This record gives sequence, structure tokens and C-alpha cells, in this order.
Amino acid sequence: MLCSNCSHILRPIVVSDIDGTLSQYHEDITRFSSRYFDKAPPTFAYDGFGPFRDYLELTQAEHRAMKLAYRQGGNKRFVKPYPNAREVLSGIRSYGVEIWVATTRPWQRLDNVDPDTREWLRRNGIEIDGLLYGDDKYEQLIETVDKDRIVACFEDLPQQMSFGSLLDLPMYQIYRPHNETTSARWQPGGSLPEAGRWALERLDVWRDLHAAR
Repeated sequence: MLCSNCSHILRPIVVSDIDGTLSQYHEDITRFSSRYFDKAPPTFAYDGFGPFRDYLELTQAEHRAMKLAYRQGGNKRFVKPYPNAREVLSGIRSYGVEIWVATTRPWQRLDNVDPDTREWLRRNGIEIDGLLYGDDKYEQLIETVDKDRIVACFEDLPQQMSFGSLLDLPMYQIYRPHNETTSARWQPGGSLPEAGRWALERLDVWRDLHAAR
């Protein structure tokens, strides 16, 4: 696929969320919340039913204060990745696909969010070609790149799945413990390796479609 203005090759794109999709954010912030409020750490059991702050037994104000402290402390640099995160994205990238990350992290409000995010990606060996922040990340995405280039989007949260689907993006929900409730599950969905295979199948179709262009 060539750019009509500059004739440069435009590569297909796979987009991934970070928190809850690539990183074990919900498990990590649950432990942090226990330390922050000096409570006994619970066994992680959030399944997506009800607000996360209710599971943590926090008021809205307490939840916001805790999340702010979590971000300000640079904790997002140290969150464990889910197994296969690097391998799946590196495998997709090896097929000549651009890897973009789109996260709801509010970089405009905290000047450490961007460097902490980039450092987490570096530490975990995840190479990217683009990075977007904000609740409107999927709107930003289609304003930044030609939507026709987007082969797949990996996401864990049902609300973001809905936002992406309304924009007619090819969404795939990564199934995690925190979205186990039936109401939180979308199709297509599955593990991250399954998402990778789905993306490569879509890549084959995309390349066949654009081969004659």
C-alpha cells in the first residue's frame, strides 16, 4: 500500500492497550491500594462485576487519591507484563506490521506518565511505532492514521471495546480475570496468543486486498 502523496510504503497497523491487556495492572494496583491504606492485601478476585473501586472498598475520592499516588510514584514502570506480551507483539511486528500502543493513561495531567510508559515498554522489550494517550485514544487513532491500515486492536475493557466498535475498528478483547463476568466479555475474544493469530489472519486478508493497488 503506497501513500498517494509521497509514494512511501504504508504498513498495516496492530494496536494494543497496556493496562490489563499487556500488563498486570489490576493485580498490581490492588496490592498498592492495600499498602497505601494499610490494609491486609486481598487475594486478587476482581472479575469485572461492579466498579473496581467497590471491589477495593474505596470511596471515589479515596480511589482517585490512591491512583494519583500510584502514578506519581512511578509504579507503572514496574508492573509485571502478562506472559507472552513481548513474544506476541514482536511476532506480529516481524511480519512488517507497525505496532502502536493506545492507552487511557492521562499524560496531560502528570509529566511522568509518558516517560514511565516508555520505560515500561523498554524494560519489557516491546518495540512500538506509535503511542497515544487518553480516554479518546481510538478517536485519536483514526485521526492520526488511515483507518484502512488498522488490522487489529487489542483491548481488555468492555467500555473501550464499545468505543472502538462504534468507530468500526477491528476490536479483539483479551480475556483476563478482571473481565470474567459474562457482561464484560465480547466476541471475538480470547488469550493474547489467540489475538495474535487472529491479527495475522486479518493481515493475510489485508495484504491480499491491497496487493493489486
